[in-house]
Order: sequence, then structure tokens, then C-alpha cells
Amino acid sequence: MNNIPLQYESLKAVLQYIDANVRFKISQRLPSIRITEKIVPLRVHSLHLDKYSTTVNGTVYRLGIYREYNLGETVPKSVQNYNDYGGYNFDLDEYGFTITSTQFELAPADILIGEPNNLVPARSDTIHQERDRQRELRLAEKALLVRTTHEKVELSIFEQADFYMKYYMKIPIETLKYDVENARFALLSFECRRFNLKLPYTCYLQLTAQNGEEKRIQRFPYSMKLYEATKHLNDVLFKGRRWPILVEKFQFPIQIETRDEDDFQFSLIRNAKKLIICSPSPEIDILPSLKALLNKEVVLFYTGSEITAEEYFGFVQEWLIGDKPIGTSFSFGIEKEEPAKELLQIIESRVENVKITERFVSICINNDSRLEVLYIPIKDSRNAKEEGLMYNRKWFLEIRIVQH
Repeated sequence: MNNIPLQYESLKAVLQYIDANVRFKISQRLPSIRITEKIVPLRVHSLHLDKYSTTVNGTVYRLGIYREYNLGETVPKSVQNYNDYGGYNFDLDEYGFTITSTQFELAPADILIGEPNNLVPARSDTIHQERDRQRELRLAEKALLVRTTHEKVELSIFEQADFYMKYYMKIPIETLKYDVENARFALLSFECRRFNLKLPYTCYLQLTAQNGEEKRIQRFPYSMKLYEATKHLNDVLFKGRRWPILVEKFQFPIQIETRDEDDFQFSLIRNAKKLIICSPSPEIDILPSLKALLNKEVVLFYTGSEITAEEYFGFVQEWLIGDKPIGTSFSFGIEKEEPAKELLQIIESRVENVKITERFVSICINNDSRLEVLYIPIKDSRNAKEEGLMYNRKWFLEIRIVQH
């Protein structure tokens, strides 16, 4: 039977019901239908954008720096581990040092995913770092010799008291060998820089597309920064489409850097079902910005200035006379219990029809809903897993609208 190609209208109809990842493959392999694929609405069940990866319907498109060693060179285990994962997740300079700061060039419509300094390691190319790596290597090699040779090797008093030596004398031998190899690998970059030598490996940009056990890998010359490659990847997948992308479940990193009140008006922020705010800029008057938010759930982990009980009561008053829908909640990480305790006392003295117990008040709004205010230790809250973002916060205060 002869294969009959799909006609234009038939192709458009079929593409609408094909999984997004399959459409990406078809578009890549068949340039002739690329324009048609772009004009057909794209439906995505789940979309997760991260700093250097994009996940579509469970398929992860991850970018990293792959280091391919020259023939005959031994690949350190730490490098092999990164290569197996999909590549190193920070940019590298010509000597193999991690680049700790990158100038992000954003177009007017671009969004920076994650903060520029988020999870950026400390500089590894300073003279102090070199001396530390030399000391670690010297002690690790000495510890390895002591633990693996039959000959008697003496440790000096200073070596016996050294923190690293105590550590190296206790850890498993394989871990100690790994640490020796890592220290040598770190010092290689200093040697190459000092004598202007070439590294024993070549860096490539690697794109890994993975769904479960299935994995596809493509490597490209390392001619752009990771953030530029990520932007290019998302442009290839999503840019130039005639219709909005229809996403059922959209996940975005919790850190969006805000500089002023206007940032809270950005549609991605206003339309988020759950908005998490951590350490907003001190230039922002946070309370008016919070009161103007229409998100279903808002969490403020930390702010440089403490919010008073009277200011919290302002939220309660507005919510009692407003039309917040059932399920709306605002939560605040607080350092001391006193403002929360005082808030409950203010509510009890100024509001009618209040039911109060320890750390909890309930206020009837109408026949359908009531407003609840409560505070609990952070460890007992729904957001306990994000406790690390709360700095020195000890308590979690929540204001919410629930069904009567």
C-alpha cells in the first residue's frame, strides 16, 4: 500500500491530539511541517520550568556542561558522576574553574528563572582556595599512606590535631581515595592557569531528554552560557506559536526576584495559585502589595521589618468586609510569638461572634464562610519542608477563609 501524506487540514487536526514531546520530535526531524506544527494549539498536561531544565509531560530537557577527556586520560569519579547526570550545572572558564557570576542579558519580555546568585558556589580560583586544596591533598595522601601501608608512618602533633586529618582517618578507604582524587583535580586548574596549559578535556553543552529510563543525548560546542542555552531551548520548544500554550499544571520556581511594587502586577505572579515570597527587597512597602494580591494562597516567609499585631489586624478587617473566596489563605513566618498572641487578643476584644481557643480564633462572615486565624510552630505547619527559607522564623501565622 502506498503511503499517502496527510493533507494540510488533516495534519492540523491530528497534531492537536499528539503529545507535546512527540510534536517536538516531529518538528525537529521533519522541517517541512515545522510551520504547521507552530500554528496548531499546543496542549500540555504539565509544564515545569527550572533554571537549566524544562519538564514537559514528564519528559525532562536538561542542559549541562559535559567534560570529554582526551584519549588515555583518567576521568575523575566526580566528573564522571556529573557527566552521567547530564553535565555540570555551572559554567566553566578556560581553566576549568567554576564561573561564580554571570551577566544575565534579558530582553524586555524575558523572565529570569531563579535568582542570579541562587545556589552559586563560592569562588574556587583564589590563592586561599589553592592553599586549602594543597593542604587537603597533603593530609589526605598522608592519611591514605598511614592506613594502607604496612610500614610505620608517624603523624606529627599538628597533623594529629588537624580537623581534616581526624576526618580522613575515620572515613572509608574508598571515600578517602575519592577525596584525594578530587583535591588533585581541583589543583589541576591552578596548574593550567599558572603555566597556560590546556586542560585534558573538552567542554560541550549537553542536552539530555529523559523520560523514565529512556534517554536521548545531544552535544554541541560550548559557545554560549548555560542560561543562554536554556533560553534557546525554550525558544525552540515554545516560541513563535500562533496560539497561547494550554497548560493544565504549571510549576515555576519559588524565587522570583522583585525590586518594586510593580513587579507584583506581573501576570505570572498575579495568576499564580500559590505565591511564595521570600525576603522581598527592603525598598518595597510590602503590606500594600500583599493586600492588593488576588492569589488563592500567599506565603510570606521572611521580611526584614516585623509586621505588628495591628497591621495583621488590618488584614482581618479587610477580609471580614471583603469578598475573598473560600480557600483563600495568607501565611506569615514570624520570629516571636507575641505579635500573634496579641493579634488574637485584639480580635477577641474588637470583633463580635468570635470563637477562640489557644492559638486559634474563628469568626463567622456569613452563612457560607468563616474567617480563621491561627498560629503554630513552623515544624508543625504544612510548609515545614520549606523551613530553610524562613531564616530565624519560629512560628507560622495563617489567616484563611473556610467553608462554614
